Amino acid sequence: MKGSIRIEGISDKHLGPRIEYARIVFECMPADDFEVDFGEYRNRASVTEQLFLEAAIFGFLDIALLHEPRPLRSICLRVVQVDFDDTNSSQMAFRHAGQDAARKVLTAGCIQ
Repeated sequence: MKGSIRIEGISDKHLGPRIEYARIVFECMPADDFEVDFGEYRNRASVTEQLFLEAAIFGFLDIALLHEPRPLRSICLRVVQVDFDDTNSSQMAFRHAGQDAARKVLTAGCIQ
């Protein structure tokens, strides 16, 4: 990566009788290795919300580690903002939001 970028991942899908919703904002910056900084959310989030955050990170990795020609590995992801919905948020919604964020990082043109 060339520098720091703020990216938003969203999953807002209408799946029949329910809605799947998740929104997460990451700040991505160069690092020596892959790092995650949950910031205030690690201590403040409930156990369920922590599982949602971890699902978003795994979703990000789904896309970033399979990027061709070079996987995106040497970055630090800082969790900046998270929107949870008591009814419509799920681990799968956050995994999709993480994947959306990774796609946006890869298409932003900040990859060396």
